[in-house]
Amino acid sequence: MVQVYVRKVNDADGPLKTLGLPRVDVAAERSFKRRLLFLPVLLSSSTRSKGAMTIASGTYELWYGSSSATKDLKMAKVDIH
Repeated sequence: MVQVYVRKVNDADGPLKTLGLPRVDVAAERSFKRRLLFLPVLLSSSTRSKGAMTIASGTYELWYGSSSATKDLKMAKVDIH
């Protein structure tokens, strides 16, 4: 099983990580290639002043791996401008 989590760097009010995509089952000892469609809504958050969903510019971490435990995850960064 592969899980993908999203976290905005330096966002003190945001979650530590949010499940970003549905889990994908992968048999043990197998590998796979899959293109993931990254939806902008995964980077969106509600603004306090307007209550609307927006995408804030900044650096986001995409964590992926076999569980939500940090030791089981690898990370890639994405900059949004």
